[in-house]
Amino acid sequence: MLVAKWLIGLMDNYRSSGSGLCSKYRCNGMHNKPSNLLIRQKPEPLAVPQTINQVWSMDFMSDKLQDGSNLRLFNVIDDFNREALGCFAPQQQMAMAA
Repeated sequence: MLVAKWLIGLMDNYRSSGSGLCSKYRCNGMHNKPSNLLIRQKPEPLAVPQTINQVWSMDFMSDKLQDGSNLRLFNVIDDFNREALGCFAPQQQMAMAA
């Protein structure tokens, strides 16, 4: 009986600290699940373009105008000299703006 009381007291002490005999997961009825995260290795640095028209970037830009209508643009940019090669808007948006 004395040993049982000692073990209960020991369990209560470890329960409050979250380590040892009774982890915070097991005491609360939860189970430790193994992590399914992928370990990412160090990524390779991005290649820097050496000439014009070697690498282009495409991006969509969206904004809301003062009258509440949305404006969406498609941008194409040359990565070597950061020049905008084109900025395109859908035809129906251009007609609505006119």
